Amino acid sequence: LVLDGTAVVVSPLIALMKDQVDGALAHGIQAAYLNSTLSPDEMRRVERDYRAGDLDLLYVAPERLATPGFVELLRDNAQKGPSFFAIDEAHCISEWGHDFRPDYLFLSRLKDLFPAVAVGAFTATATERVSDDIELRLGIDRAVKIRASFDRGNLFYEVRSKRDWEVQLVEFIREHPGQSGIVYRTSRKSVEATAAMLKANGVNAAAYHAGMEADARSGTQDAFMRDDVTVIVATVAFGMGVDKADVRF
Repeated sequence: LVLDGTAVVVSPLIALMKDQVDGALAHGIQAAYLNSTLSPDEMRRVERDYRAGDLDLLYVAPERLATPGFVELLRDNAQKGPSFFAIDEAHCISEWGHDFRPDYLFLSRLKDLFPAVAVGAFTATATERVSDDIELRLGIDRAVKIRASFDRGNLFYEVRSKRDWEVQLVEFIREHPGQSGIVYRTSRKSVEATAAMLKANGVNAAAYHAGMEADARSGTQDAFMRDDVTVIVATVAFGMGVDKADVRF
């Protein structure tokens, strides 16, 4: 907001992009994203707004940043590039990180492609070794490092023996009536089956996974954010950074 032009935010998750753009727009910040959920016309409109300098923030996935022609798009504005690069989930660029993604390696070229543009890297899960590797791979010389504690006093883990897990799950949710919660499953099929099972037991639940139509997936996320859906059953990528303050389990 302070700098002229558009800051480009590199983010790995579609759900996270949508949530953050919605939040920015609600606060009067001109934000948009480019990802696979947009129609060709919507893509062109966002690109046009970027060229015109009408965006404060543009969210993109690392895969899109690396596509042929995208660097040329980023140079096609009054500043000949972004005002700033913000790399979210930056541990993904480190092979020492727990969630290494090869697509992030393209980011190592940013300082060469845009030498005058500042680059910031942000993560909540970097060890000292990963932090050093992020600096090295991004070519950030004399980096200013800001490190905070990862201890969250309001969070705890509880492990229970698994017996009849469907009964256990329903009983657990009934112990938290009206509270927002996320149930994680490892496959799309199990997400659908678990959501159906919970609904059959009177739980206000919905499914969320990458195999759903974009409108249905987006609608489910919006319903969860508005508390129209109490429990969301999802594959493990959902919720990483989704800004809902009252998730209780």
